[in-house]
Amino acid sequence: MRGRSIARRYAEGLMDSAKKMGRVEEFATELATINSILLTSPPDVEKYLSHPQVERSSKQKLLEKLAGEKISEEMIRLTALLLKRGRLQFFQMIEQEYLLIKRSSEGFRTIIVESKRELGKKEKKKLVAALERAIDGKVILDNRIDTGIIGGIRVRTESKMIDGTINGQLETMREKLIDHISEDRG
Repeated sequence: MRGRSIARRYAEGLMDSAKKMGRVEEFATELATINSILLTSPPDVEKYLSHPQVERSSKQKLLEKLAGEKISEEMIRLTALLLKRGRLQFFQMIEQEYLLIKRSSEGFRTIIVESKRELGKKEKKKLVAALERAIDGKVILDNRIDTGIIGGIRVRTESKMIDGTINGQLETMREKLIDHISEDRG
């Protein structure tokens, strides 16, 4: 969860800059490009990018060569900052959080769905349709993995949480048992 909040802060700062510069879409595209490079490149690329003696312009040229397109100075600075702080592993989450912020500003509501595993495409589609009917609006599903969940899902909005997990049901049963035992003793 800590990683997600770190990523959110970077994404919010990036979105603020993107809005001021009128480059929201451009930044989204560049985030996806750099994320793709980081996910598919050999480990030597990350070592090169994180090496303090390699100049920023050289790092920028490498990213542009791997991307096959120009990468803005802002994205190079973000990548350099993440490398400097040892947080490059959060890049994918930063991209995800940036897109959630972007879509929210476009009128979508982000609904967080926590599950033991990544939901399948059909499951997500059915869940989105049901949630859009329930809130009478557009929904973005943010599926987060929680390995502590035994089964089921937990749905969160800005103001509500619906716990449909087995863990939640067991907790409810535990509370009822404790209440029942307390009543019998009293």
